[in-house]
Amino acid sequence: MNKRLIVCCDGTWNSPEQHHVTNVVRTARAVRPADDEGVPQIVFYDWGIGSYSGKLGAGIDKNIQDAYRFLVH
Repeated sequence: MNKRLIVCCDGTWNSPEQHHVTNVVRTARAVRPADDEGVPQIVFYDWGIGSYSGKLGAGIDKNIQDAYRFLVH
């Protein structure tokens, strides 16, 4: 069975809880559960790369691992 995997990774210090929603959040929220032909569309959204410590990029390893796990499962 076909399926469409969509990975949406936000920028540093960005999250869906902010007052101003980013375009990445808007994109993740706009994807329908299935396309017009019934192909499932599964979205993975991850908070900003390096959100844990944006200046140094600390935490980026976890962000990358989370996105990778989504893709392989």
